[in-house]
Amino acid sequence: MIARLKEMMTYEHEEAGPNQHNLTCKSIFGTTNVIVLSDDQYRRFQSWRDRDSMLMIQDALHDLSENEREIILTGMNSEQFAEACGNDEDLDDEDDEEGRCVY
Repeated sequence: MIARLKEMMTYEHEEAGPNQHNLTCKSIFGTTNVIVLSDDQYRRFQSWRDRDSMLMIQDALHDLSENEREIILTGMNSEQFAEACGNDEDLDDEDDEEGRCVY
């Protein structure tokens, strides 16, 4: 499902200064959010986005907040995602061995 999410997302990149990248994440639902990434974080984002393997975003961008990773995955912040898809009790996701959500 992650590969499918990546296909549906639109990302725009803008260099905002030394060691600063604005990543605009647009979802298929029409939401748009911007995250500021460092050079290293942007390189890791590109690696996650371009990889064919199932590198989990939690591993690639472990230093971002859960909300920031949600924006990258879906284009929506946690509040927007809950509004569009329901709260955690409504979701039927499974957890891997480490308790991370598997989409």
